[in-house]
Amino acid sequence: CIAFGARALDPAARAKYLNSPETEIFSKGRTLYNLGPAREAAAKAGTVIVAEGYMDVIALVEAGFAHAVAPLGTAVTEEQLALLWRLADEPVIALDSDEAGLRAAERLIDLALPALAPGRSLRFALLPGGRDPDDLIRAEGAAAMARVLAEARPLIDLLWERELARAQLDTPERRAELDRRLRAAVGRIRDPSVRAHYAAEIRARRAELFAPLARRGAGAARDRSAGRRGRRPHLEAPPARPLPETRGSELARAAGRGEEARIREAAILLIACLNPGVLGPVESALEEMTIRTRDYAPLRDALLAALAEGLGGPAEVRAAIRERTGVDPVELLSRVRQARAHPLARAGAPAGRVVEVLAEAISRHEAVLAFEAELAEAARELAEAEGEDWTWRIRQAGLQLLKTARDAALAGEDEKETVSEIQRMLEKEAYRHKKRRRPLPNP
Repeated sequence: CIAFGARALDPAARAKYLNSPETEIFSKGRTLYNLGPAREAAAKAGTVIVAEGYMDVIALVEAGFAHAVAPLGTAVTEEQLALLWRLADEPVIALDSDEAGLRAAERLIDLALPALAPGRSLRFALLPGGRDPDDLIRAEGAAAMARVLAEARPLIDLLWERELARAQLDTPERRAELDRRLRAAVGRIRDPSVRAHYAAEIRARRAELFAPLARRGAGAARDRSAGRRGRRPHLEAPPARPLPETRGSELARAAGRGEEARIREAAILLIACLNPGVLGPVESALEEMTIRTRDYAPLRDALLAALAEGLGGPAEVRAAIRERTGVDPVELLSRVRQARAHPLARAGAPAGRVVEVLAEAISRHEAVLAFEAELAEAARELAEAEGEDWTWRIRQAGLQLLKTARDAALAGEDEKETVSEIQRMLEKEAYRHKKRRRPLPNP
C-alpha cells in the first residue's frame, strides 16, 4: 500500500475523489488503483480492464474480474497508459456510455494514437444505457458484464465514429473537412506500419461511406447522357476480348486504347509523386481514379499512404513509396517518354497549375474510360443485332462519340485553356505518327 483514496458518497460533495498527498513513491498520475493485485490476474486473463473509478473496480473484482484497474479520479495519463501496456497488449477500456464516459474515451483515443504499435492498441467496451460496471453487474449479473467485455470494439471504430459524429456531409467542402481531420488523426501515429494500415482502413471506410454519393452522381450523368443520345447507356467494363465479328471494327479499335490510358496514368502519377505537398485538393480524386496499368496501382496506393502519414516532401514521399512497393516510382513512371517530357513532371512545379492540370486530367481519364466502355458495349450489340437499320444506328452512335472526343482534343483557341496539358501531350506526341484511319462509308 503506497497511499489511500476515497470516493465521495454525497453527490453534492465538493470533491468526488480524495487521495493521500503525493510523495516520492505516490503520484496519482503515475499509478493505477488495484495495480498490484491485478498484475497476476491480467497475465492469466490476457488482458486488463480499465474502469472509471474505485467503486467500479471493487464491483468488477467481486464479480470475478480480478484484472480490473482504474485511474485515481483523473483522466488516464501517458504514464498510466504505459503501465497498462505493460500488463496487456490490448487493454479493454470499460467506460460509462454517458456523456462523461464518451468524453473520457475521446481523450484516451487522442492520448493513445501517437503510441500505437504493432500488436499494441486499445479496445473499448461501452456499457449500455448510461450504466457503469457496478450498475450492470447488480442489475444483470457478471454474465452481462462478460458479454459487454467480449464485444469490446477496436480503437479505429471509436475514432471513425467520433469524427463522423462531428461532420456534416452535405457539401463537398464539409466532406473534405472530414478527410482533413481523419488525415490529421492518422498522421499522429508514429509507427509507420500502423499508420499505413490505419490510412488504408480509413480510405476503405470513406469509400464505402461516399459510395452512394458516387453512384448517384454517376447515375445522374448516365441519365443525362442517355437523354442526349436517346438510348440507355452502358458503363460496364468492356469484355477482355472483342467478339470475332467486331475485332477489326472501328468501334473495337477505338475501345482498345490501352497505351493511351497508360500514358495518362503515368503522367498523372509522376506529376503527383514529384509534387506531393500540393495534392490536398485532388487527393480524393486521385484515390478514386481508375488505374488500368497493373504496375501503377500500388504506386498510387503507396502515395496516398504517404500523404496520410503527413509526408509532403518529394524526396521523403518517393522514399516511402519505394519502401512500401520495392519500386522507385519516379524511375518507373519516367520510362514513359511522354510522361517524362511533361512540363509539370518536376519537383516544385507551380502548385495551382499542378492542381488544375491533375484535376482535369483525372476527370478526362475517367470520362475516356467510360466512353471506351460504351463503345465496347455498342460493339457487342452490333455483333448481335439484326437488320441494317440497327447496324446503321449503332455505327452512327459510335462515330458521334468518336467525333465528340476528337472535338474536345482539338478545341478552338477560346477553349484550349480548359483542355489538360496531358491530353494535348497525347495528341501532339504519342500518336502524331499514327496512320490516319479511313472513315466509315456513309450509309
